Amino acid sequence: MIHMSNRTRHGILSIRILLLILAALFIVQTPVFFLSTTASSTVNYPLALHFSVKLDVATNQWFINVTNMGKESLFVIFSLSPATSNWATENHTTLSPGANFMMATRCVDPTDHVLCKLTKSEQYTLVFDAYTSLSRDSLSFASHISANDRVYVFSTYPMIALNLATTVNSQKWNIFVSNAGTKEGTFQAFLSYTGSKYQNEYQLQTAFHGLGPGKSFQVVGMPLTPKSYDGAGAVVDAYGHYSGVSEGSNWSAVLDVEHLVTVK
Repeated sequence: MIHMSNRTRHGILSIRILLLILAALFIVQTPVFFLSTTASSTVNYPLALHFSVKLDVATNQWFINVTNMGKESLFVIFSLSPATSNWATENHTTLSPGANFMMATRCVDPTDHVLCKLTKSEQYTLVFDAYTSLSRDSLSFASHISANDRVYVFSTYPMIALNLATTVNSQKWNIFVSNAGTKEGTFQAFLSYTGSKYQNEYQLQTAFHGLGPGKSFQVVGMPLTPKSYDGAGAVVDAYGHYSGVSEGSNWSAVLDVEHLVTVK
């Protein structure tokens, strides 16, 4: 399906944020300490992460230990919010390839600017976002966890990964997307380009495809109407949508891999 839109590409990508409940969160940063060490190895995938989280009711803090197992530096954001209140607490950092970071964050109510209280056994939503340089690729991950002194451990790789190959000429779009991870998911691709006669931005999108590990889909010769022109820039995004249960915790994730291409 194709249509003309006055929205920017970033406005379209806000759908991902809505899916992960970020639109309802009021974020306040409350860092307590940072301790940096170095991991021993990396994998050849940019958004490969391993992290653990614990909610400590006794100290009213939540603890994150995150390792960048990928090949690129990442900006990561963690946010925590209860299901029964409107407060949220957030912390973030930048991780070079192979780096490990530990952080602790006090719970602060952003409305009254006072310490909020973690309640034993209450359910909370943990939202985790990671971005590569210039936000070209991103991963948004959400999970329900409980304040029960338990350490929850998550790994995004090799579970969540995709490969993207694409070409665009003035009249047609070719796209190939494969599920490079070990978790099944639903995949879709988008093309944003500029028409030849008007300077408006247009969007073209594929259908959704459910893909198991190692499976792929491709679309050859999808027409551009209106057509573009040689030398124009275009943006192709491939999305992978995932959900599952890890250590008894429900989770969902959206992976966005972006390619900047030249029409030729």
